[in-house]
Amino acid sequence: MTMKIFIFIGLIVLPKLIFGQLTFFQDIWNGGVCFSGFSTGISFSGIQSGSFETFVEPSSTIKKVFLIYNTHNLPDNSIYIELDSEAIELPSETMIADDYLETQFTNLYSVKHNILDISNIYQNINIHTITIPDQTFLNCDYQPNCFYGNFTLVILYENISLPKLGFTLFINNQHLNQQVTAYPLEFNPININKDIGLSLNTEIIAGFLSDNSSVFVNGINIGSIGGSDLTNGINLNDFGTRGHFYYQNDSLFGLDDDTPDDIMTNSDALANISSYLTSNINLNLILQWQNPNVHQNVYSSINLAYSTPCSTINTIVSKDTIICKVETIQLSASGGINYEWLPQTDLSCYSCANPVFSGDSSQLYTVRIWANDSCSVVRPIMIKVRQQPKTSSYFQSNTLCGDSTASINWQNVGSNQYAFDNGSFQTSGIFNQVGAGNHLLTVKDEFGCEFDTTISINSYLSVQSEFSVSATNGESPLTVFFSENTLNADGFWWQINNGGQLSSLTETTFTQTGTYLVSLFAYENDSTCVDTSFATIVVSGNNTLVFPEGISVNDDGKNDVFEIIGLENYPKNEITILNRWGSEVFHMKNYDNSWNGKSKKGFGKSEELPTGTYYYVFEVEDLEVFKGFVWLVR
Repeated sequence: MTMKIFIFIGLIVLPKLIFGQLTFFQDIWNGGVCFSGFSTGISFSGIQSGSFETFVEPSSTIKKVFLIYNTHNLPDNSIYIELDSEAIELPSETMIADDYLETQFTNLYSVKHNILDISNIYQNINIHTITIPDQTFLNCDYQPNCFYGNFTLVILYENISLPKLGFTLFINNQHLNQQVTAYPLEFNPININKDIGLSLNTEIIAGFLSDNSSVFVNGINIGSIGGSDLTNGINLNDFGTRGHFYYQNDSLFGLDDDTPDDIMTNSDALANISSYLTSNINLNLILQWQNPNVHQNVYSSINLAYSTPCSTINTIVSKDTIICKVETIQLSASGGINYEWLPQTDLSCYSCANPVFSGDSSQLYTVRIWANDSCSVVRPIMIKVRQQPKTSSYFQSNTLCGDSTASINWQNVGSNQYAFDNGSFQTSGIFNQVGAGNHLLTVKDEFGCEFDTTISINSYLSVQSEFSVSATNGESPLTVFFSENTLNADGFWWQINNGGQLSSLTETTFTQTGTYLVSLFAYENDSTCVDTSFATIVVSGNNTLVFPEGISVNDDGKNDVFEIIGLENYPKNEITILNRWGSEVFHMKNYDNSWNGKSKKGFGKSEELPTGTYYYVFEVEDLEVFKGFVWLVR
């Protein structure tokens, strides 16, 4: 039975690199290294399977195993490949590496080079079987060439009976849509009188003479590569080629159809380059299309295995880890005298041993650790930042004022848990008996990452304040009868001209001239849940002007304007209304009882004025000036 294995440590993605930053892994140890793999080319329909050979010296211990692969055009789903009957997930949702453009005729596509650490499941055998599923179900926004491909292994093994070797793994950091691609490579000091293995890992380079890639080492053309490796099982030209090899005992050995000579030819992408080196710490590698009109030559990674005078360096570095967004984590490295962290982003320092990470997105770092002999090792550390958990949608209701009758229903997603107003977490996102106001909802995912959001619950009134009056104006003394008609009220009180509260009001006689504002306040549940209605009573004397003491601008047809009783007898007049700070808010000649609580000065735009007390000055031709206060209520 096939056992499915999910590997978190696995998706190691590549940082955005500049010169000197494409080194993914470098080490010095007693033992050897092997590189071999299998490609599907551009054949992503139907199940692809095959086998490939590796070599590990008997009695050796596996030190590290990397699985390198490419993705084309950002597949929207994970796939499982089978390696020696072990199912390994290649999860698409964590693919955050930079993508490098490739060109096929006039179309641009994206390629990502990804690496999984599969050391914990690797089976140390010499012949490996691999199966790639049918990938026609993948969706890349309907773009062609949407698939996973080019699966290769880098196997590091330890054996104390073997001499030291140095190994550096470089990952492509150049766009693939250019005819000439230059890779300036730096590495630990090399014993140049020993074998130096240069192995290229490529994909989709056809075997036709018009579509190969020429290889230059320090300006010397060492051959042209392209075509299909024998390990692919069938001879299709567009599979691309890999330099299969193993290196131990200061010697380079070829696997598959690759030979450890000093040239590369067709599907042989392996060469012993010791005779081309002019420096023992760097070289210039150039890959060039033979035909500038035929594109889509994909370069994934570069292997360099060599004998070195450097001593082994015992290091300890932080493990790959998952953190929640907005969290920080301290990284660590030890065993050296100097350190360099790349890329230089989101860390508290870049040349110290223990920087603090404070980024908000996932990032692969490499730390270079120098020993006192100027030799160094490079280690990758993946920090995966989980985004804050959220649910897809939620529903909420409002509550009756003074009660807690609202409900909140968050739609459950995955294994999320929910807490309300700092209460205990529960698996359901439903909360009942919620009162009005702002509330805190906390969503927690299966990894313990939390996301807070504020939910506002509004309240509504069912009470309606309403009353009728027998008269709204007349000469003093004026008797007025009141009839209360409220709905759904638990209690109420009356006020006249904002005076003291009256528990009841059925009738009253107004003996003084003036304007009277009568208010009825009705409430339900508690006295803060109030609805208010108003009526204005104007009491006038014979041949006098009567000014209102208040207006209620609520469009109920009652007392909505500043109405002066007797104004019709004085058509030539002028009125000015000022706010409490003495600023003019309304002015009008030949006032016509039209002021409705809005500002109006000259030809300016009118605006609603807030509730409050205002001062009026009313001038009548050949008569005195009238002054007073009016209360504006909305």
